[in-house]
Amino acid sequence: MMINEAIDYIRSKYAYSCNLDIQKNLYLVCDKKTKNWIIYFMTFFDQETNMQKAYCHLLLDELGLNLSLQQAIKDAKVESVGKFLSLDMNKINDIQILFQLIDQVFYTYDHHIITLEDHVEDSTYHETPITKKEVRRQKRILASNPQMPKLNKEEEMPAKLKEMYSLVMHNGYYDRIPNFLKQGKFMAEYEDDYPWVDDYKNYYPCYHDMPPEILRGYFSWRKKVREGEYHPIATSLSYLYVYELLNGIGCKDVEERFDKLEEFLERFVKTIAHDERMADIVEYWIFDLALDMHFPIERAKAYFPDRLLKLDRNLMTLKKVKDHTPLEIFQSLMAFSDRSFYKSPVYKKEPEKTKEIAGMIIKNAFVDYRIKKKTLFSFIFKGQRSKDYFPLYNALYERNKEGEVLTYDIDPIRIYHLNQYNNWDIKAFQINKFDYKFLKGFIREIDRFLRAYLEIGRKLKVDDAFDFMEPYEEKAIKEYEEKHKLMDINLASLQKIRYEAALTRESLLTEEEKEVEQQPVVEEEKDVQDHMTEVIIKKLLKNEDVTSFLQEHHLFMEVVADEINEAYYDEIGDNIVEIEDNKLVFIEDYREDIEELLYGRK
Repeated sequence: MMINEAIDYIRSKYAYSCNLDIQKNLYLVCDKKTKNWIIYFMTFFDQETNMQKAYCHLLLDELGLNLSLQQAIKDAKVESVGKFLSLDMNKINDIQILFQLIDQVFYTYDHHIITLEDHVEDSTYHETPITKKEVRRQKRILASNPQMPKLNKEEEMPAKLKEMYSLVMHNGYYDRIPNFLKQGKFMAEYEDDYPWVDDYKNYYPCYHDMPPEILRGYFSWRKKVREGEYHPIATSLSYLYVYELLNGIGCKDVEERFDKLEEFLERFVKTIAHDERMADIVEYWIFDLALDMHFPIERAKAYFPDRLLKLDRNLMTLKKVKDHTPLEIFQSLMAFSDRSFYKSPVYKKEPEKTKEIAGMIIKNAFVDYRIKKKTLFSFIFKGQRSKDYFPLYNALYERNKEGEVLTYDIDPIRIYHLNQYNNWDIKAFQINKFDYKFLKGFIREIDRFLRAYLEIGRKLKVDDAFDFMEPYEEKAIKEYEEKHKLMDINLASLQKIRYEAALTRESLLTEEEKEVEQQPVVEEEKDVQDHMTEVIIKKLLKNEDVTSFLQEHHLFMEVVADEINEAYYDEIGDNIVEIEDNKLVFIEDYREDIEELLYGRK
């Protein structure tokens, strides 16, 4: 959850200067000195959209942000509360944007941050007396950051490091990249022999943020990497090395930048760190670097991330379903789903038949049906949109300032453009604009129909919003049976499905559920897991917090959630519990359905 990541970030970086007050659905960050709120997060359930919402409120003036940040949060802004900048966190696509905003709050309001005086004229190291107040502040920093080592008073700091620290004259938000480049180039050839094995966590790590022991450990590790020897190290320090390569620090030319980045991605990130998230980020950065270096189109395409390539291919398949097979169409649509369809009993029992018929249904509906004069594809995926693009905005990187007008047609649905003012924009499909709620209902209707037609699993209730799919489902069945030379097309079965759907439309019980209800109850021994699942569900139905119950029985919340959702998927066709704010909660939409299954009542 993004809020948890934000709180962890604040704890790790600013614990010495703020207080955290975490209540139910409310997370308050107060300045220690003024006792005023500077940031607060809140979560709530929006009845209108039937979705969980999360808002972030930051004591910031939007006009004081740089242009890239203003553009990045443009779609996430909601009505402000007083002097706070208010954002819908569901519309923030990258956690790094939120981290930058948090940094901006603390750089604006944190009076404890130290900067060197403006009148320092030279870059040599000077011994400066430390005040008692500063000693106390450093102790608070160490207490709140246990991963930081205590300085070894007997060991002299290398002269090169002393000189590097003195290069930073200002440490404000907009000084981070210039400071990083200045210190990075100064230390480009520095080597050390000081093994460092402890953990270290810092977002957007810069040299001047780190104690000497950590820096010496990093430079010792970097020396080995440059010799082709890779060893584990804290993730934050591995990002520092990537920042160096992006800016050409330690590289003799542009070619070596890319060679070293790709080597590090394969030999460290994927092989030693096994960090999928970092691998995605580094792949995106390599491509952004190719754009910012104004590489020829074909060469830039070679660095285009696989994840984006698959995304665009799936969209192009669904945009032109007439040119693709049912299997290709099915796989492309499932790529945008929560993949719960694969838990359906029809898919488990008849996977090949299910994929083909489902693909035919999707194809028929996408070709023919219109909502508000839009095809289903346009209605769900909203079409291509243009917006500003900022290469490597979430890295410590200095942009290429060479002015040139360029256009990169990566594929038919993704175009990057650089204008004469050195500003990028992108025209592509925006995944945060997709109508995932409609897509989920669309896939659930296919599941409902196939269960009824193939007579597999428990029947699902009809959703009136997807009545329009009936002719496309019947057409798909006819096409499938004709294709497989099943001449005796079961029209009676289709008619039965239509008749049953009409009968159950106003009822909360399916015919199968009524039969089960009428059967005498027979007490049988239950599997321990099934019994525990039922106990937990009943507690949730009573709005009880089951956290302590799970702890008492040594149960993992994530595992329990998966087991419950798996157990009830056949009956409900959706997840019925979720984890919210580290608590297992019941999804209220399915309360009546579960009560019927457990207690036999509406």
